[in-house]
Amino acid sequence: AEVKATRIFKSSDQDNNKYLSQEEFYRAGNKFLPPLTAAEAAYAFKGLDLNHDGQLSPEEYMGPGLDTLGGTATTTTAAPTTTTVTSTTLPPTTTTVTTTTITTTTKVHLSIEDYRNRMGATSLQAAVKVTLNSKSYFDAMPGVSGDVATSVVADLAELTGVTVTDISDLDQKQATATVLQEDTDQVVVKCLMTLPHNEATGDVLAVIDAAPTSNRIADHLLKAHPDKDIEHSDVTSVAEVQPPTVFSEADSDYDKMLTKDEFAKSGEKFNPPLSRAEADFAFEGLDQNKDGK
Repeated sequence: AEVKATRIFKSSDQDNNKYLSQEEFYRAGNKFLPPLTAAEAAYAFKGLDLNHDGQLSPEEYMGPGLDTLGGTATTTTAAPTTTTVTSTTLPPTTTTVTTTTITTTTKVHLSIEDYRNRMGATSLQAAVKVTLNSKSYFDAMPGVSGDVATSVVADLAELTGVTVTDISDLDQKQATATVLQEDTDQVVVKCLMTLPHNEATGDVLAVIDAAPTSNRIADHLLKAHPDKDIEHSDVTSVAEVQPPTVFSEADSDYDKMLTKDEFAKSGEKFNPPLSRAEADFAFEGLDQNKDGK
């Protein structure tokens, strides 16, 4: 997961100075799903900028500078209770029952890397961008946009082994892509791809980024529209893993904050799930201002 976050950081660092300015951070937030609003981006930037220098280092971008979120978690229990039970028989009898609760201490060691990996397993998506530098195609838009989307999605599904229904446009419509016109002679195809969360994830990303994929897309587009001027070098395809959408899914009351209970409930969906002790301790480690959310 740290490698994925590093890739996002590098792609957002437009001037390659190894820091993210507020503007670069805001632009990156526009690619999130759903996108960050300006207010959300400003709030997030302020929270991540620990030294308040107006820019984010890679370490700050990764979140809390902690080696672990865990330590020792103690299960707090009430004192032993005594209950008197009176029977309904005649003559009535009285029985005293004493209940003793055992207090246990559990050692919890939850690393940041493990936490992020387990969180990422709940929703792993890649944003795929195919760029077509062809003025002849650009001039034909939007008439051929549907054909372009269908062709690109079919090629991506076949080459990566991801099912067509796991590819969607930016409006979450399955088995299609969003086609945009950019600059003066550039067509951009964007889609979201749900990835297998296993050892094949990196292979899928590598396939999308490889030249044979862009060449295959170029060949099929040219075959569909032989009158259009297009070369292999006109097409590029890249994929970037998106930050997990666990937060928005866990925010059940939509107040843009997670309570400890909401956080623990979301942890049940991790792979493997967080125990309540792990969730509580992770929550306390992440809650830097100690406001309980």
